[in-house]
Amino acid sequence: MLVYVLPSKSNFNSLLVLKKSPDEMLAQIDSNWEIDISRDLRLPALVSLIKSAHLTLFNILGYEYALSAGGYFVGHDILGLFYEQNKSESKQNVLKNALPFFRPFLHMVRPVPHDSIEVQGTISDNHLLACKDSQNNIWALVVFIRTDQRLHSVLIPVFESTDAIPRFLNFLENTNETIDANYCIYAKDKWDISTKTVKLVWPKAGDLYPEINEQ
Repeated sequence: MLVYVLPSKSNFNSLLVLKKSPDEMLAQIDSNWEIDISRDLRLPALVSLIKSAHLTLFNILGYEYALSAGGYFVGHDILGLFYEQNKSESKQNVLKNALPFFRPFLHMVRPVPHDSIEVQGTISDNHLLACKDSQNNIWALVVFIRTDQRLHSVLIPVFESTDAIPRFLNFLENTNETIDANYCIYAKDKWDISTKTVKLVWPKAGDLYPEINEQ
C-alpha cells in the first residue's frame, strides 16, 4: 500500500514509500509491480506540519511561545478551532470541512529543496530563520521539520508588533514569493540572530496542494 508520495508536479524528485516489510519486498523482488495512488495525503500533511512546527516551538520556548499572540493564533485560532468545530464529525466530514478551513493557511508550509540548507530540523538543532520587516521587527519564524529524508519549512507568526499581524496575513494571501530573513539559533535560553540578511524564496505557484485550491 502506498503511504506517501511527493506531489508529482513539484520541482522535487518523487519519493515512493511502500508499506511492506523487508521480507515481503525480497520475496516479491522479481515480480511485476503496479502502483495505484488511491489516497491523497497532501492536506493531512499540511496540517501535520503546521502542528509539528507549533509543538516544536512549544518544546523549545515553553509557555513563553504558547501564550504569545502568535502561539495563540496557531494553537487556538487554527488548530484548536478546527478541532472544536469538527471533533464530533465523521472522518468524511472532517476531510470535507478541512478544505475551506485550511485554504487561507496554504502558504504557511513549503518543502525545502534538497541540500539547499544545512539544518537537521529545528527540534534537533534549534536552527530557525527570523523574518524581519524594514524596521527590523520579527514578524514570523521559519521552523524546519524533517520527515525521513525530506525537510519542510513552516512559517509561524510572531505578533509582537502591531504591523506583524497584517504583514503575516497579507503574505499568505498575496503573490509575493520572497522574504528577508536572518539565520538564528535558540540556545541556553537566549536568541543568537545573525546580522546577515538572506533573501528567502517562498514559492506560491504550482500544485503542491491542488485540492485545497478547488473552489
